[in-house]
Amino acid sequence: MKKIVYVLIAATIFIISCGDPEIDISGVAYQSKIVVQGYVYPDEEIKQVRLMRNFPLDRTINFEEFVLTPGGNGVIAKINGITLQYEPFTQTYYTNNLTVQNDATYTLEVTAVIDGDQLQTSSTTTVPPEGFSLLDTDLGTITYRDPVIFRFTPSPGIDFYAFSIFPIQRV
Repeated sequence: MKKIVYVLIAATIFIISCGDPEIDISGVAYQSKIVVQGYVYPDEEIKQVRLMRNFPLDRTINFEEFVLTPGGNGVIAKINGITLQYEPFTQTYYTNNLTVQNDATYTLEVTAVIDGDQLQTSSTTTVPPEGFSLLDTDLGTITYRDPVIFRFTPSPGIDFYAFSIFPIQRV
């Protein structure tokens, strides 16, 4: 019994001494940045590219300033030189003038004014070559914490894949 008490006391002291539960951000200087969220899919047009901004940790986020817009921030966004259009309802950018192809490279370039500063960012991605396919497209009913097994044929030369699962219907 004494051994159990000693072990519990030692474990408690260890857990309590495992660091400070506070993070000091006072020495960190805030720098405005452009935040990009977007995906490209082969044989589809460019759509739903979100352009946002970051905020200092010590300031309340103003959600009206969160999304970068052509009118509010002078945004110019281009993919491979083609200007993206802004859709106010979804607050995303798109173009009907470019269909994504396999084994092609795409560069997104964005300029915007944030907190009075003219900022720019760019990102380049290459779409894998044709060949990827899911072998099982019906994964059945999946509940929380159920293991999910994806069986697929990879694209030649590609050894990394990211998967996302979205519900067909929201409950």
